[in-house]
Amino acid sequence: MGGKRKVLIAPLNWGLGHATRCIPIIEEYLAKDWEVILASDGASLSLLRRTFPDLKSHELPGYDIKYAKDARLIIAVILQLPKIWLRIRDEFLWLKAFSKTVDLDLVISDNRYGIHSKKTHSVIISHQLKIKSPVFEDMLNRINHKMLNRFDECWVPDVEGSGNLSGALSDIPLEIPKKYIGHLSNLKKVKSNSEEIPLLCILSGPEPQRSILERELKPILLDFPGAFLIRGLVNEESSADEEGLHVMGFADRKQIQDLMNRSRLVICRAGYTSLMDLVLMDKKAILIPTPGQTEQEYLAELHGSSLQFRAIDQEDISTGLRSLITSSSRWDLS
Repeated sequence: MGGKRKVLIAPLNWGLGHATRCIPIIEEYLAKDWEVILASDGASLSLLRRTFPDLKSHELPGYDIKYAKDARLIIAVILQLPKIWLRIRDEFLWLKAFSKTVDLDLVISDNRYGIHSKKTHSVIISHQLKIKSPVFEDMLNRINHKMLNRFDECWVPDVEGSGNLSGALSDIPLEIPKKYIGHLSNLKKVKSNSEEIPLLCILSGPEPQRSILERELKPILLDFPGAFLIRGLVNEESSADEEGLHVMGFADRKQIQDLMNRSRLVICRAGYTSLMDLVLMDKKAILIPTPGQTEQEYLAELHGSSLQFRAIDQEDISTGLRSLITSSSRWDLS
């Protein structure tokens, strides 16, 4: 008899959302008795190694994107497209060499465009089939579709019709089969008997915007005794109380699940994985899109006036966030 079937799962290291939404997929293949091999870089690889210490893992070439301190993030990324293209090529060459040493049955890439193989069925997970951009949008989408169509399948972590979260981002036809696989979350809604938390703030995403948001939020969070701030630093184990504000460097899945189940209100970025977590956990949240990250700006606008969510721009935090927090109990009556 042959050995276990092997799957390589490789999420993009762009914030932690790509890695965290792969966790239920990894667990599903482990439950099916597949051998799961992980590949990523940076914080995403560190998170996966912490979560699955017994699985084989490999470090992929990092994109090393330099992020802007203001709303010109999309422009900064466009200017680095040649470097991104080289990293995609490096990923592809890595997989080509790796496939000669390991007989893979399936390749699953979460937004890593170079992780596909002609000899192995290759799937890409993406909710962003359409790129929103103030400049060169048609060109960027032609490039995006060309790279997506190099895979054998595209799995969209969303649902069609009622309950759809990605909106126009995924409502695009492809030349390859497109399959909606439902919302992915590594959290579960459970009843908690522990003390309720008035406010939970979860930071994420690339620097320097993560640190900028932390500096903006801290003075406001201090006004709400008992609030929790998770800084989102994978290798930072610190935990401290600062004038009634509970600050944690990093929280693992079990800790975040406990804190979110206990929280009345969540503050976080408008990342797609965060939206899936919030919907499945049935939590009200204030969404703060990363300045210049057009996908988050679109999602914040799409969902920011619903019964469950409100959105605020980062530049308006000092003048408008306190009132949003205090009025959150009345959102469903507005």
